[in-house]
Amino acid sequence: MNEENLYNSIQCSKNSQICEKLKTSYIIPLPISLNKNVKLRNLYSLDRIKIIWVGRFVDFKISSIIMMINFIKENPKYFFTLVGYGNYKRKIERYIKFNNIKNIKIIGKSSPEEINNIIKENHIGYCMGTSVLETAKLGLPTLIAPMLPSNSYKKFKEPVCLGIFGENSGYNLGETVLKDNMSLKKIKTCVENIVNNYEYYSRLTLKKIQQFDIELIAPKYYLVIKNSSMKLQKNEKIFPKVPIIKYFLKRIYIKLLRY
Repeated sequence: MNEENLYNSIQCSKNSQICEKLKTSYIIPLPISLNKNVKLRNLYSLDRIKIIWVGRFVDFKISSIIMMINFIKENPKYFFTLVGYGNYKRKIERYIKFNNIKNIKIIGKSSPEEINNIIKENHIGYCMGTSVLETAKLGLPTLIAPMLPSNSYKKFKEPVCLGIFGENSGYNLGETVLKDNMSLKKIKTCVENIVNNYEYYSRLTLKKIQQFDIELIAPKYYLVIKNSSMKLQKNEKIFPKVPIIKYFLKRIYIKLLRY
């Protein structure tokens, strides 16, 4: 969630009462289970630095994927692994083949355990949404990939991202305001900053990820649910977006059972 975008949209709301209530509220981030024993990571060699993408190959992610591919093409000392699946996989494969890029590997759909093991073999994460948390929780300094229209990568002279997780990123995991290019950073600059200060960014990542710890967030969700009320008009129905909501509510529910 991009807090700034949320509050900007609140200002445009016609319901001033809701506006005032939301402005005095705070945002609860999506939760993730953390392993308390994850150690600080180090970059022992600069010979082959590995960057990993974890996530689906879909329309609002493809531009960010291609921008990283372009960065890899111009910087062959890096190796890029893509773990995911989706309708745009063929486009990615064709783009890699057309540009004759050798230092890229695509791994298909994998189990959570397999993904964790693959992530540990890499040095830098490049993700969007909750996948940012998956690489960050293992101590990988992670670039936040922006959500963009499918062909918008062509509009940028250089590959861009939303910066480094933990470095003024708030709870934003990829939401982008296209009119606000000030929020976009050059991938090259961010990657070089991480490589030159790897231990610092690994430490920053492990510190920031604590804010998403389900152990801390579950009580907040409990209080929100406990103090919430909802009124529906007669015959009104609500159909939630099942996949992601069901997934997170299940995790939250398990934690709430302890309270």
